[in-house]
Amino acid sequence: MLRRFCRGVITIQMALAVVSCGGSSQTEDTAKKFLKAWQTHDIKTLTMMTSPDVVIDLGMGTLVGRDHIVNPVEFSAGANSVLEFNNVVVRGDTVEFEMVERNEIITACDFEALYHYPRLIFENGLLVRKSTVKEIPKFRLYVQRLGVLRAWITRSRPDVMDKITDERGNYIINRETGELMALMARAWQESKLVE
Repeated sequence: MLRRFCRGVITIQMALAVVSCGGSSQTEDTAKKFLKAWQTHDIKTLTMMTSPDVVIDLGMGTLVGRDHIVNPVEFSAGANSVLEFNNVVVRGDTVEFEMVERNEIITACDFEALYHYPRLIFENGLLVRKSTVKEIPKFRLYVQRLGVLRAWITRSRPDVMDKITDERGNYIINRETGELMALMARAWQESKLVE
């Protein structure tokens, strides 16, 4: 627990190291506040700093609305994700960085961490657009392993699968499902050790 706390304090400090390349000091301040809120899973601050009509560009489609930002952060909090931000660069109203994410679900899928490369665009202190700077090389493999975890949960704990998916079989993304997925990831990892 102490090690996780210390890692969180260190990574929060890293998030505050913002490099400006022609960005306004307002955007730099906004980026620092937003990244700190993301890292500490401060849903209230993230909600206040995100436009209700934010556009999330996934590369293969777009989502619109603040819930698509807030719900994954709630899930991340439930999964005890530790986030680290590196190489934060502000250009105008745009913020780009490398994000390193660690949690028990990622570990159970045999990854030390997942690396993301987000681009955030702010207007008047609000996040209005989120996209990806570049593809995540190992993301497809991670998704495949999540599929194996899902199949294991379906076989071993169908009651939990009912709680983490909706009637169409899509994952429900919130704090409670993050906690359940982390719990199932631990159980899955322990079952692999027994096999």
